[in-house]
Amino acid sequence: MRQRYTRHVGEKFHEDGKARGFAGSSIICLVPGNSDSMRTLLRLRDEIDSQPWRPRFAMLPPSSYHMTLFDLVCDQVRTPEHWTSALPLDTPLAEVDAFMDQRWSDLPPAPMPAMRFSSLSVGDYVTIHLVPENSQAELQLRTYRDLLAEVFGIRNPGHDTYAFHITLAYAVTRLTHRELKQAKIASEAWNGALARQMEAPELLPPRLTYFADMTHFAPSREQARRNVIL
Repeated sequence: MRQRYTRHVGEKFHEDGKARGFAGSSIICLVPGNSDSMRTLLRLRDEIDSQPWRPRFAMLPPSSYHMTLFDLVCDQVRTPEHWTSALPLDTPLAEVDAFMDQRWSDLPPAPMPAMRFSSLSVGDYVTIHLVPENSQAELQLRTYRDLLAEVFGIRNPGHDTYAFHITLAYAVTRLTHRELKQAKIASEAWNGALARQMEAPELLPPRLTYFADMTHFAPSREQARRNVIL
């Protein structure tokens, strides 16, 4: 039977599930390696590995687990709506990185996001959905994202409704109807456990990071190329 590849193939992943070069930058909050949240995610990863639909996915390494606070730019996505208004679309990546470094250094310290677990879903991704813990935290995060949009000159589509999340895996081929039903049953079971175990997920403070693909995030472009783990 012919495989039905997802939109991630040819962009962020190859057909065999290996990461494809996809360079860029973003502001993220990593999940601490030695934390209860990480241990919960590792247990979940083991359970996902035992699922019949697991071969459909490219699993991300735990060292990459993070919540994105603000998307910056991707080298392969040079369109006005996804690029900084401060630089031409054809600006070399090294110059773009220098601009990001400078603007980030001029910013006040980032607020520490106070998040809570919302749900887990399986589809084009395996995703942990997070929401601010209360209205005050929501306002603080949205206000800071507005500041980032102004400082970096980037206001991506959906800026005001951006949904916070931790991605564990990308689908490489589409799940069958049967596999979707299996994934839904598994997700419902996991959601109850995650609601207890990750009620208040542990995250590191926001930081500017660079990536060469979706598996590693580093404080510089050179470290991203060398897969230096934060």
